[in-house]
Amino acid sequence: MYKLSEIKITYIVFFLLLASISFDVFINQRSLSNDNFWNEVLRGYYYCVILLVFLLFIFWKKGLRFCEVVGTFNRKNLPFALEVVFFNIIVSYSTIYIIFYPLSFAYPNYIYEWLSSGPIIFYTYEGGYPLLPNFLMAILMVIFVPIIEELVFRGILINRLSVTFKTKTAVIISSILFGVLHTDPLSATLFGVVMAMIYIQTQKLIIPIICHCLNNLAAYVFIIVESMTDDTPTSDAIMAFQDSWLIGLFSIITLMILSLIYLKRGRLYNKLYA
Repeated sequence: MYKLSEIKITYIVFFLLLASISFDVFINQRSLSNDNFWNEVLRGYYYCVILLVFLLFIFWKKGLRFCEVVGTFNRKNLPFALEVVFFNIIVSYSTIYIIFYPLSFAYPNYIYEWLSSGPIIFYTYEGGYPLLPNFLMAILMVIFVPIIEELVFRGILINRLSVTFKTKTAVIISSILFGVLHTDPLSATLFGVVMAMIYIQTQKLIIPIICHCLNNLAAYVFIIVESMTDDTPTSDAIMAFQDSWLIGLFSIITLMILSLIYLKRGRLYNKLYA
């Protein structure tokens, strides 16, 4: 969309920096809770709500309606979204084992840091699982974050970059920037490419948003199940990761089979509005 290409990325970057500074100065310093998870939940909602309001204000200034940018939900698109999410899960597992499994033998300290440095989005407290902060974080990760990330990376960034670069280059740059913000940069970058392809094909964000929400939901459910069932000490995480090579092998074989099917049928494009 031409009007989206007029939105300057520097506005968003400046606004995020301002939001970060204002949170630390006016809110984080005055937090009433000593529990770190409440500070993280509050920070997440603070950023998302303010950025969403800011984006809506920009859309209004440019004469754009939210529904015009996002589009309308069609139940016929749900099976395709589920298919994309399943494919992305397989890609994520495959890339993790292809890259990090060999590194776990060569550079175990690096893999240890990677396994233990991920963001905490499911909280435990005194042996239990506090309901309200975990529920609020689930809503944040499954609904708010996907909507905002699709608006910024696919809606604004691709259109803005397309003014200077070719569309393919804009897709690659926006997807790499999207990927580096995640703990698994390669699979996140590939996911960004797929979301960009869908957006370019449809010129609406509704399908990427649905795919992104379902993908985050699947990831969040996996984290919950792992947190409640996996009692492996962090010090033994590398050994447990190395012992799970069958999962990686199954993921890679499945990815190869699905890739051959998709390449043969061209389903990414053909199923969008079939």
